[in-house]
Amino acid sequence: MRVLDLTGEKYGKLTVIKRSHQDKGWAWYWQCLCECGNITTVKGSDLRRKKKAIASCGCSRVETNRAKNNLIGKRFGRLLVVDRLFRDSGRSWHYLTVCDCGEKVSVRAALLNNGNTRSCGCLQKEVMSEITKQRHKNTEYLTTKTNLHKKLHKIWGSMKERCNNPNNPSYSYYGSKGITYSREWESFENFFNDMHHGYKQGLTLERKDSAGNYCKENCVWADYKQQNRNLSSNRLVEYNNIIMTVAELSEITGINYQTLKGRINRGWSIEKAATTRVIKKRA
Repeated sequence: MRVLDLTGEKYGKLTVIKRSHQDKGWAWYWQCLCECGNITTVKGSDLRRKKKAIASCGCSRVETNRAKNNLIGKRFGRLLVVDRLFRDSGRSWHYLTVCDCGEKVSVRAALLNNGNTRSCGCLQKEVMSEITKQRHKNTEYLTTKTNLHKKLHKIWGSMKERCNNPNNPSYSYYGSKGITYSREWESFENFFNDMHHGYKQGLTLERKDSAGNYCKENCVWADYKQQNRNLSSNRLVEYNNIIMTVAELSEITGINYQTLKGRINRGWSIEKAATTRVIKKRA
């Protein structure tokens, strides 16, 4: 059987020098010179196969592993490898790294490659600090929500008392006049869901239409000053084609509330009461 002569052929880093020997399976081996200077014997079919052909004496694999194991210049998280230091008793390399924060730290190669070490320790401190802050925020949120529940529950309870309890001091202004609340607000959770937005300390529950019932559509949060102006007992006047209370007219004109109220009660026109200058008495 004629044997294909490979002498002089080049395969990767290997150049075939001569035929070496034949094994028991009648396969020929060839002596090859590698570019690194080593002489090696390789099976002919291993040289000529298209996939995973032998292309060196083994030096390429060593170089690949050496390049793979050399971490200098590579970045792992916040760490930049700047130098290789030493090999420990377990034959693991230790590298000198510089963290983004400026700290230098020695790290074992395996810890860099598996991602367990990504900083000098500053990253873990920041993560723990953020976790602590988030816990504080959650605690503050729960505390705030609990306090809000208590305050709104008290307002909700007062509303029900005014409308339902004849013994309540305010019942004559609400329940006895037919003022009640919506069926949905029999449940505190529904009341809370409808009205907790916009509530602040010091605000009270006000009906936009003082003759209407308590419900989501007719209720807003107001301070005591605003609510007092909307009492049914307040006197409304028209000034410059605008309906307002006497208290609001006092703010607009700068004339004392009691002075305005006295003028109007004496029969003055609103125009005259609001425009007549107040003459201060001489001492």
